Amino acid sequence: MGKWRSAYASECGHEVHLLDDWDTPRFCKECKAEHDAKWRTVRASECGHEVHLLDDWDTPRFCKECKAEHDAKWRTVRASKCGHEVRVMTDWDTPRFCKECKAEHDAKWRTVRASECGHEVRVMTDWDTPRFCKACKAAWDAKCDLFSCKVCGSSFKARTDSPNPPRYCKACKNAHPEKHERCRDCHKSFTIPSSTLLHCAENHWDLPTRCAECKAEVKRVASIAETRVETDMLGRVKVDENGKPIKFHYDKSGNLVGETRTEKSFLGNTKVDENGHPIRVHRKADGTNAGYSKTEKTFFGNTRKDETGRPVQGHYTKQDLRTSETRHERNWTGQVKKDETGQPIAVQRSRTGEQTGTTARKLTWWGRLKRDMTGRPIEHHDKKD
Repeated sequence: MGKWRSAYASECGHEVHLLDDWDTPRFCKECKAEHDAKWRTVRASECGHEVHLLDDWDTPRFCKECKAEHDAKWRTVRASKCGHEVRVMTDWDTPRFCKECKAEHDAKWRTVRASECGHEVRVMTDWDTPRFCKACKAAWDAKCDLFSCKVCGSSFKARTDSPNPPRYCKACKNAHPEKHERCRDCHKSFTIPSSTLLHCAENHWDLPTRCAECKAEVKRVASIAETRVETDMLGRVKVDENGKPIKFHYDKSGNLVGETRTEKSFLGNTKVDENGHPIRVHRKADGTNAGYSKTEKTFFGNTRKDETGRPVQGHYTKQDLRTSETRHERNWTGQVKKDETGQPIAVQRSRTGEQTGTTARKLTWWGRLKRDMTGRPIEHHDKKD
């Protein structure tokens, strides 16, 4: 029989009596009874085996043996984006984020409805609302094809079933917003739309310098092919309020595009220029004012004349802006330029001095002077392209 000895329990610290070959106990007899009363036996929630645990412990998922088997299926890896360590099962893919970083990342996302298809999509808070969900975008892309931008030449994707195939990429459209310019004739501000800017860039054209109203007026004047005097139903010459014959302007198709007449002032006097010559008022076919023509004075107060000694006619807009002039000129031999009837040719020049056209009389095919219904010579206008 072994010898007995006295020792102190390792946890409660009380003295206990035990044999020499026994290990030092954790509790004395009384403390062990008190300790054992705090333990209970339950079944693990997942493996179902019995486990012994303290009253204030939660029910474990596994028993000791099953937990070791379960832990063997797990591994520790670093998340692919945040780089933190995470525990994953051996058959799982490496996650992008750890649990904390995933919660932070998910807080940056929101659910919205796509603007065109109306389906719900998940987007980041700083993203714009998309036009389509993923499935609808794939269906939309299937109907698209690559087009070449007519300005920069880059390729872009657009629908092939559009009645008007796109010509410009989004970058070029954004680079050519509508532009505000000042009209070279009336000096009013006008807007050049984005489509016009892109069209000019595509064809390497200069941008428009006239507003729509002035451009239409220039086109109207350029369309004048002949000028004539007419009679009414009773055979009388059509005259203005001063008794002067009205000159009617026609295009090549015979359509009336305007008229020129003299007018009276508020006091009933004929409107005259600074040289005392009647001012000729130009009107469109609908009767609206299109401008006027008059003779001018030089800096020294003399009537401004051309090289043949005839007064120069200055042409003005209704805003009193000078646009062009009509004069007579000499050829390289010093002779006055004349038409086929022997009459001087009137030359029209722009404000910059560039020739824009001529006015002359013409003969019929049998050699007679072309005349209107009043017997006056018809003035023919030839525009320079």
